[in-house]
Amino acid sequence: MLLLALPIIAHAEANADWILLGLFGTLSAVPALDAAVALVNQGVTQRFVATQLSGMELRDGVLKSLRTLVIVPALLTMREALDQLIGRLEIHYLASQVGDVQFALLSEWIGAPSETAESDEELRRAAADGIARLNRRQGPRL
Repeated sequence: MLLLALPIIAHAEANADWILLGLFGTLSAVPALDAAVALVNQGVTQRFVATQLSGMELRDGVLKSLRTLVIVPALLTMREALDQLIGRLEIHYLASQVGDVQFALLSEWIGAPSETAESDEELRRAAADGIARLNRRQGPRL
């Protein structure tokens, strides 16, 4: 507020037109807001120090006692995006085949004016078929 108020007060004391003051205030709001956010971010990052979390060295993969489920959230929008998502899910699986790690796709529909849309069933069926194909090709961890 101070970054924005000081120049406006200075121009108001110089008898600037109120329309120009309003325009100036409106146009300066965005840079003033950016500067304020940068100042707050700088203050927060200086006040709180990052700490490194301890890690686990799992040379033999994830043990049964550390069984892990990796959930990939997604919006079901179009068939092409769904195919790409299923492809990325397979890449994640192939990148971590050692150990007890399973993968799941957590999906949601995009917002619609009604409870269901015409494409919902087609996308649901395509997702189920794609996951079934992955399970046949790669095993039951997907």
